[in-house]
Amino acid sequence: MNSSRCQGDRRLQPAVVPAAMLGGLMLFAALALRYATLNGLVLTHDSAFYLSGVRTGFFFRSTWWPPAYPGLLGLAEFWGLDNHAVARWLHVALFSGMVALVAIGSWVSTGRRFALLACGFLALVSPALWHASPRAWTEPLCIL
Repeated sequence: MNSSRCQGDRRLQPAVVPAAMLGGLMLFAALALRYATLNGLVLTHDSAFYLSGVRTGFFFRSTWWPPAYPGLLGLAEFWGLDNHAVARWLHVALFSGMVALVAIGSWVSTGRRFALLACGFLALVSPALWHASPRAWTEPLCIL
């Protein structure tokens, strides 16, 4: 009975190291975007439309695309939260999720821990993700 217990521990051990590496990548991604948006998200005409549409309830009465982003901000406004702060934290979570999905996909497809770290790091420093993530746009939610 003791030997089967040791075998079970050995089977779980290989998953602990990639999970720790993935957690580190996600935490670093979240902290990096949080630091990059200390003064708030970058606002454009689109984001002003989304944020003002949430306050007026426009997105609950229309079929404007994409409905998920304004809908999430509308729920936050309904609960009495500041939609600018919610949008910022939503983008931090989405950026961290994008980095995690790239890292998990590379690890699952190759089975190598190095691929998890390398591809996760490449997603972390990707100019395309850094262009879209600090802006109050719907693109990060669509990418994820």
